[in-house]
Amino acid sequence: MALFDHDGIRFHFETIGEGPGIVFTHGLGGDMLQTKDLMGEVAGHRVLFWDCRGHGETEPVGPPEKFSFAQLAEDLGALLDHVGMKQTVVGGISMGAGISTAFAVRRPERVRALVLVRPAWVDQPTPENLKWLPQVTQLLEKAGPDGDMSRCRSLPEFAPFRDLSAELMEGLEGQLAKPKAHERRERLARMTRSCPITSWSEVEALTMPALVVGNEPDATHPIAMAEEWARRLPNARLAMIPAKSDMDAHRAGFRMHFQKLLEEIEGEVGA
Repeated sequence: MALFDHDGIRFHFETIGEGPGIVFTHGLGGDMLQTKDLMGEVAGHRVLFWDCRGHGETEPVGPPEKFSFAQLAEDLGALLDHVGMKQTVVGGISMGAGISTAFAVRRPERVRALVLVRPAWVDQPTPENLKWLPQVTQLLEKAGPDGDMSRCRSLPEFAPFRDLSAELMEGLEGQLAKPKAHERRERLARMTRSCPITSWSEVEALTMPALVVGNEPDATHPIAMAEEWARRLPNARLAMIPAKSDMDAHRAGFRMHFQKLLEEIEGEVGA
C-alpha cells in the first residue's frame, strides 16, 4: 500500500506494472478493489489505482463541501504529479468517469485517451437516474453508525425506497453496507448534486481518443447516457458489454474494448 498526503487527506493508492501510464478511478461508494477487478494488470503499462477522498482506505473524510467533481479532479491531478505520470490514459467507472472527464476538461494536454465506463452524470445536478442517492444520505443519518438494513427498513425515511426495482434495491443495500457508510454519508448527496462539466461544449472541445462503455439493463447508468456521451465526444467509440450480472463476461468485454483502444492510440504514436 502506498500513501500520498494532499490537502489534509492521506490518499491510498497502488501502481502496477511499468510503461505508459493509465489511471482508473472507482465509482461512488467504491474503492480501488472495484477498478482493479475490472481492469487488472495491463501488459506493458503502469496502471494507477486509488481510493478517492471519503472512500476505501483514504482518510480522513475531510470537509463535506469538498465532495465535488472539481475537487476530486484536483486530487487526481496532484496524485498524478506525485507518481510522475505526465500524460496518461484517464478513465473510471460511473463517478470515476465523471472525475476523469472533469480532469480532461481542466488538463486536456495530460490525457492521452479518455475512458468512461457506465457514465451516470451529465451537465446538470441530480440527474433523474441518481435522484435516489441523496435520500440515502438522510437514511444513513437517521440510522446512525450502527444501523443495519433491518433497522433502516423500519425507519420512516425508508418509505421512498419501498417501490424501488430489485436492481435499485440491490444498489441501495450496497451503499448501506459500505465501510464507514454513516461517517461518509455526505458523499452521496454532495456528489449527486455536483456536475463533472458545466456545459456539453466543454466535452465537445475534447479531441483525444475516447471509449464510452455501457451495458443494459442498468437504471443507475442508463445506456442512453452512455450514448449521449459518445455522441458529444468528437473522437469517441461506444462499446456495449454484458451486464454486471455476468461479471466474467462484463470484465472480458471491457478488457477487449480497452485493449483495442490502447492498440489504436499506440499505433498512432508509432505511425
